[in-house]
Amino acid sequence: MSSYNIPIPTPPIPIPIPDPNSNPNPSPNPNPSPNPTPNPMPTPEPTPIAKTSYNYDIQTLQDKLPAILDDFKKYYVYFNKNPTYSEYQTIFENLKGVLDSINSDLFKIANNVETGIHNISSSLLEINKLIEKEKLKNFELKAVSSKINNTYNGSEIMINEYKQIYNEKYINNIFLFIGIIISGVALVKVFTNRVP
Repeated sequence: MSSYNIPIPTPPIPIPIPDPNSNPNPSPNPNPSPNPTPNPMPTPEPTPIAKTSYNYDIQTLQDKLPAILDDFKKYYVYFNKNPTYSEYQTIFENLKGVLDSINSDLFKIANNVETGIHNISSSLLEINKLIEKEKLKNFELKAVSSKINNTYNGSEIMINEYKQIYNEKYINNIFLFIGIIISGVALVKVFTNRVP
C-alpha cells in the first residue's frame, strides 16, 4: 500500500484558537448543536472494482482524488491546530479512511491487471506451443507431399520410358514382319523360277 506525502499548507481561512480560560471544546457556531459540522462533506463510498472495466474504475478514482486530497490537507491542518476539537478529528479520520479505501481499490485494480496480464501471457505461450506444433506438422506434410510428388514424377518418367521402349519394339516388330513377308515373297519367286 502506497502512502501519500501530504504537505501542510497555510490554512485558507482563520483557524479558531481555543481560549485557555474558556471551554476546552469551543464551537465556532454561536448556537452550538450536539454535533457541529464546520464544513459538511459527504464521505464517499469505496469504489467497487469491476471485473474488466479497469479504465473506468481508474478514471472514477482519479476524478475523486483531487477533491479528497484538498479536504484531507485542509482538515489535517485544522485537526493539528485544534486537536481538542472532536469534529475536526472525526472528519480527518473519515477522510483518511477514504484515502485508505482508494489506495486499497488501486491495489486491487493493479493486482487484477497483473493477474490478467499473467493469464494473457500464459494463453500466448500455449498458443505459441500450438503454432510450433502446427509448423512441425506442416513441415512433415510438406516432406510427405514432396516425396509423393517425386514418386509421381519418377513414375511418370518410368511410364514415358516404357512407352518409348514399347513404341521402339513395336516399330521393330513391324519392320521385322515386313522383312519376313518380303523374304517369303522372294523365296517363293526363287523356288518358282527353278521349277521346270
